[in-house]
Amino acid sequence: MEAITAAVVGAAKWIAGTIVGAGGGVYTAGQMAVYNAIVWTATTIITGVPLFFLAQAMIPKMATMMGRTDTIRSPIQSRKIVYGRAVLGGTILYISESELSGNIDRGNLYILLGIAGHEVEEFETAFFDGEPLTIVNQNVEAPNRYYPNPSSGAHYAAIDTSMRGQSGQTQNGNFVTYTDLTAADTFEGIACIPMILGYNPEIFVNGIPNLTVQTKGAKLFDPRNNTTAWSDNPALAMRDYLTNTQYGLSVPVARIDDVTFSSAANLCDELVTLDDGSTQKRYTCNGVIDTASSFQNNLETISSSLAGNLVYSGGKFKLYGGEYRSPTATITESDIIATVDIHTKNSRRDQFNTIKGVFMGSETDYVPADYPTIKNAQAIIDDGEVLETEMALPLTDNAIECERIAKIHLERNRRQVVMSMQLSLKQFALEPMQVVNVTMPSLGYENKTFEVINWQLDNVGEALGVSVTLKETDAAIYGWTSAEEIGFTQTSAPVATNFLA
Repeated sequence: MEAITAAVVGAAKWIAGTIVGAGGGVYTAGQMAVYNAIVWTATTIITGVPLFFLAQAMIPKMATMMGRTDTIRSPIQSRKIVYGRAVLGGTILYISESELSGNIDRGNLYILLGIAGHEVEEFETAFFDGEPLTIVNQNVEAPNRYYPNPSSGAHYAAIDTSMRGQSGQTQNGNFVTYTDLTAADTFEGIACIPMILGYNPEIFVNGIPNLTVQTKGAKLFDPRNNTTAWSDNPALAMRDYLTNTQYGLSVPVARIDDVTFSSAANLCDELVTLDDGSTQKRYTCNGVIDTASSFQNNLETISSSLAGNLVYSGGKFKLYGGEYRSPTATITESDIIATVDIHTKNSRRDQFNTIKGVFMGSETDYVPADYPTIKNAQAIIDDGEVLETEMALPLTDNAIECERIAKIHLERNRRQVVMSMQLSLKQFALEPMQVVNVTMPSLGYENKTFEVINWQLDNVGEALGVSVTLKETDAAIYGWTSAEEIGFTQTSAPVATNFLA
């Protein structure tokens, strides 16, 4: 890491020296100030390129939730990462009939399922084909068909929930005794479910049942109190994925701006009052991401759960949740050193006035379902028709929370003024996601609020300046009242009432 850092800084100094142009590395006080600024900027840019971001906001993309609750058998299956709470199936890591004294005993089937590629907090509830199981001392005792004769003590299914991927986990004793697995086969670092099924075609009429598990997922570090514990906070999940050396980006902690991450975590924990008087957290992260997906796609998926943006700026990752931030700087016409490009309306392709999408959680019995469609009635009138877009929210498990997030994205889209301009170095301190006031009488703007969505150092003729892209924003984007709540309604299956002969 030190060698890489030295190379980056060396390249940045070369870039700075080339731009400033002083001979022999001797600079005036003014040149030295510019030189140091360029070194800092170039270091940020050079470091940021391999990590997909160059000081610009990320936009969440669609993600699939299909297949999450399937149990599969594959020699090359990717690992799953569980944040918050989720119901999911697993990958069969081992399957065998039992062996007694070297002879195959077809009375029992031993199956080891890999659930998550990391330690989890707890396996809460197991299900066979969607039906919850009651487990006592690893034996399935309800539904009672798996334990039909308590007086005999015979169980037809056993499930061990102790192998949570923790350091020092041990293999189930029955697997060590009756299969060719040994005590050394601990599958450490993988949250596993050992399962034993007794042969009985009258009980397992459809063959091996599909096992799914409600799982409390990864333990997350919280920079607000320096503790590590289970959490469904999206900001903490984002930090974990960035820094995790096992399945994440392995970003050094020094590259994480914990001030913004802590602020985003506090935002997520805020309570929102619902129509029935109860409350829920503003944003949560409950679901599964896949190591088969790209780093960028997984980061965007996590970002979608807090209607937020992750940026890389000033050599650090910074996270901003879905909330209005007050302006902290002002741009006036005196700051502009080149032409201003203004786009006042989205292209038809990029414009929408209606959002729909899918989510999954306890309301949907953990199968993908549509959350309520969010519409802007005035925008539909202005556009002359319904312009619909889709946005899946795979890490949001509550319909009302989905409604709030979808509304934010819809209202962001309706703020359509985008400005690109070159500014003097007086505005060098601007950074992505910062909110600024723009005062330009020639355009009729007086303290109009914009969000910086792109920033870069630039040459404009003989002058060195800052190129920025701004997008209009305001507090109304994030407004929400319980009166807007729609809520989730489970659609009932149709009932046949008339049959043709």
